[in-house]
Amino acid sequence: METACFFFYFYEKIDIFEEIEKHGCVVVFTTQRREMAGNRYIPYIKALIKVAKADMATLKDIANRLGISHVAVSYAFNGNPGVSDETRRKVFEVAEEIGYRPHAGAVATRNGAFRAIGLVLSSDYDFSYFSQGLFSGFMNKFSELNYSLNITHIAPNQSFTSDNLPPTLRNKQVDGYIIYYTKQIPEYLTNLAESSNVQAIWVNTKSQQNCICPDDFQGSKMLTEYLLKLGHKKILYADLNMSEEQILLKNNHYSVLDREAGYIRAMEENGLSPTTFRFATTPEKNEMHSLSKEIIRSHDATAIISYSCNGALALRIAAESLGKSCPEDISIASFKEEISAFDLFDLTTAIVPDEQMGEIAVTRIIKAVETKAKEGELTLIPYTTIEKGYTTAELVDKCCS
Repeated sequence: METACFFFYFYEKIDIFEEIEKHGCVVVFTTQRREMAGNRYIPYIKALIKVAKADMATLKDIANRLGISHVAVSYAFNGNPGVSDETRRKVFEVAEEIGYRPHAGAVATRNGAFRAIGLVLSSDYDFSYFSQGLFSGFMNKFSELNYSLNITHIAPNQSFTSDNLPPTLRNKQVDGYIIYYTKQIPEYLTNLAESSNVQAIWVNTKSQQNCICPDDFQGSKMLTEYLLKLGHKKILYADLNMSEEQILLKNNHYSVLDREAGYIRAMEENGLSPTTFRFATTPEKNEMHSLSKEIIRSHDATAIISYSCNGALALRIAAESLGKSCPEDISIASFKEEISAFDLFDLTTAIVPDEQMGEIAVTRIIKAVETKAKEGELTLIPYTTIEKGYTTAELVDKCCS
């Protein structure tokens, strides 16, 4: 029997839920978020139930409307031979008219596939930063390839038993997994990805097999060469995010070291001495402005590459508070995702290829699911774009390393 499901954020069970259950539908209680006087919504819920039940059309309904067998209707939906193109067209027209949608569970039982991919994220934002570009890449490709996305959050270093696994991992609800977890990866996820009967790939990490990530070494080298072509010789690389103390913990995103290494390579290849800076220990937030000013004072740099945009903004504010103009006295550059709040600040940035990463990840996992072939390679996605901002350059749309 098909049921309609309703999701609510309420503090207590009230008459509205009894009204829903009376009609044979399912109420799913979620995290308690806000209190509402729900009883006054009963008329609206009755209307929703009426619509939901009206939408529970079946293959038999379509068959009866067209005067054909339900097997022929099934063939039409599944693309099987045995029905004419005209019949197939009519089946789709009637399905659209009566609101029929194939039942995912029934399709999976019949075909052995859900046409769905699970995306596993950390519950800690810092370990699974999800940009708009990455989301667009995922959704564009899922839509194109006619697959669904199921998202699951897992806490860092969480231990699992068969009783506390998230439903997407405990029950077979998807055909494969995209794992976006960059630090403190639970052992269960590593074992899951390495399992012989599970298709899984990693994104935005280099620490696992079969992973896809931006080539931050190449991107940083490209950004440095961009500044060198403008005539800058005294270029400072500054990472205000990760201190030497944190680096020693060896639990950082791969880009922390790769961006610094790309800058160093570009400087050395051009016969110049690289100069890098990071704090010895993590400073307090209220110390950041004064420390940023000290960085500007103690380095005779005409350009600075910052590991992150927030560090670049701190340096820009510090420079201007010292009477230095950007970009006339000092040029500032950094890295950002394709769609970013930092667009408002007009920083010169190398664009992290998040959207391409999302598209490639979806394409690869679906190919692996459909061919049943496990891969184990690392795919580095090159940076291609630099956007003008606080440098002396004219706009450069495309750069190559």
